[in-house]
Amino acid sequence: TECIDDEKFQTKIANKDISCEIILTYEKDVKELLCSRKAKSNGRSQFISQFCPITCETNCFPTATPTVGPECSDDDQFKAKIGNTDINCGMVSTYEKDVKELLCSRIAESNRKSQLISQFCPITCE
Repeated sequence: TECIDDEKFQTKIANKDISCEIILTYEKDVKELLCSRKAKSNGRSQFISQFCPITCETNCFPTATPTVGPECSDDDQFKAKIGNTDINCGMVSTYEKDVKELLCSRIAESNRKSQLISQFCPITCE
């Protein structure tokens, strides 16, 4: 796959038109929040960061192979702050399904890595 923004990507969030170009105009924290959301466009449902990898500064060609199988586990080193709340995988698992799904779809920074919480906590978020 090519690492380019999808020019046809268009969705609505809170009654506002959203495209890769529009996301570029937002401040960093709003941009990160938008990029970590799922959206539907042109019959595809995926993270906005997948529609807009350049705008969202997504690594299109990650070098680390994702672990699949028995080695797949929550990162016990994961700690992040969402708002004023410190969270980790154990804490994410205590939330109701809808809140948990929202948290798992957010991007967080921990141990100098910025990625989706679902990547830090694959078992909790599955």
